[in-house]
Amino acid sequence: MEDDPEQDLSLVDVDADSFRVLQSHPFCRTLRNQVVLAISRASKQWAFTTKGRIIINEKVKSENSGLWILTRGSVEVVESGRVLGTLEAGSIFGDAVAFGRCDQQPFSIHAREIPVIAWCWPAVELQQLLKAQPMAKAIMDQFVDQQEKQLLRPLASKLIMLSHAGPEFTEELLNKMEVRHYRASNTIWSPLSTHASMRVVITGRVLVQKKLDGTCADGLGGLPE
Repeated sequence: MEDDPEQDLSLVDVDADSFRVLQSHPFCRTLRNQVVLAISRASKQWAFTTKGRIIINEKVKSENSGLWILTRGSVEVVESGRVLGTLEAGSIFGDAVAFGRCDQQPFSIHAREIPVIAWCWPAVELQQLLKAQPMAKAIMDQFVDQQEKQLLRPLASKLIMLSHAGPEFTEELLNKMEVRHYRASNTIWSPLSTHASMRVVITGRVLVQKKLDGTCADGLGGLPE
């Protein structure tokens, strides 16, 4: 009979209360205890007591580069001054950069309901764990994708192509779509692509370029101001 690695856990260098708080968080709830223990050891707890305090600034490459696990309070997700939605306790933020999906923070995070209590798991530590725990990565990716779809659903329903289709159609469509982040200058689609799929720009701006003569139209995509 093989030894259960869960029995070898030690909380000697970890605050037991911190471990239990993270263990009960929806992001960690389905992870193995040894993974939650690693998160607890590497993370630092932060408290923000000023409403409107900017926790993460969009378009910044390295500021607070980590995965934030929100355990109390709520925050606003802001893009270019526009509030996209609210994240409550039980959510995460900073995932786009922490998981390597973007080079820069796509959104700003502002403290809304205070105090905001969150644990910051450094991106370097996160990436090291993901390489060693591929099953944990799959679980985390699923949580991130589901949260992003919930956040972006109100925006998607306002798109011209979906605004008259009804909320049920939008929700059903989003559930079947994969949410992707693209770095600056990355090609999202080209005529040479062999993938027959639809791309819907929900946030941000894209450059549409005609390859033959170099003419292009800037700023297409996203929602109207």
